[in-house]
Amino acid sequence: MCLSYEWFASSAERKKQWDVVGLSINEAERSLEEYDSTCYPVGIEMTEYIFENWTARRVALLCQNSRETLFEVWDKHISIKEKKNLTKENIFSEYRNMF
Repeated sequence: MCLSYEWFASSAERKKQWDVVGLSINEAERSLEEYDSTCYPVGIEMTEYIFENWTARRVALLCQNSRETLFEVWDKHISIKEKKNLTKENIFSEYRNMF
């Protein structure tokens, strides 16, 4: 399964909804599981959101596999982007150009 352009375009809306309604542990874990599939940007998006918004205590509530995935994504994708100091628009363009 491939993600549509609309999925990428609605990223800000999803994050806004998570800010307002909240994000459950179960939803976070399901999204992180997608990192090992063809829909891996779902896991990357979730990792970005968690690192921007969750406390260490909240991260500790994730199951062990989800925490491992979270830090794997961080090491492979997020920390590199921070080093490059990319803007969110540039990151979005990177994803869009993959498909």
